[in-house]
Amino acid sequence: MPNKKIPGGLDEAKNYALRLLSHRARSIREMRERLTRKGYSEKVVDKVLSSLKKSDYLDDASFAKIWVENRVLLRGCGRRRIRAELISKGIEKDLIERELDESYPEEREKEIALTLAKKRLPSYRDLAITTKRRRLIQFLLRRGFSSETAQEVCRELLPER
Repeated sequence: MPNKKIPGGLDEAKNYALRLLSHRARSIREMRERLTRKGYSEKVVDKVLSSLKKSDYLDDASFAKIWVENRVLLRGCGRRRIRAELISKGIEKDLIERELDESYPEEREKEIALTLAKKRLPSYRDLAITTKRRRLIQFLLRRGFSSETAQEVCRELLPER
C-alpha cells in the first residue's frame, strides 16, 4: 500500500485554498470547512484564512455580492432562495439583507419572476387552466420567489375569466 501523506503544511494548505478559489469565490465558512475536511489542523486553517483575508482573496461581503448577482442574472432566483443559500454558506444575516437590498430590490423580483413565468408558460399549453396556475406557482416558489409574487405573476399571466 502506498504511504498516504497527511496534509498539514501551511504552504500546502494555502495552495489548496488558492486552487479552490480559482474555480469560484467562496465564503470564509466554506473555505474553513473545505480545509478542515481535507485534514489540516485548526491552527493551519486559521493562518491560511487570515492570510487570504489580508490579501483580499476571502471577503464575505464581496462573495455575497457576486453570489446575488450570479443567482439573479444567470439562474433567475428569488430573494428567499438566495437568502437561504447565503445563510447556508455562513454569511451573516445583516450582510445578506444589505446586499439583497442593494443588488436585488424587491421591485426587480417581480420583473424577473414575470420573465421566467413567460418562458415557462408555453410548456403548459396543453394543460387545464387550474393545472397551469398550480404548476406556474409551484415553479416560482421552487425558484425562491415569495408566494405573493408568485400569485401576482400568475394572476397577471393567467387572469380569471
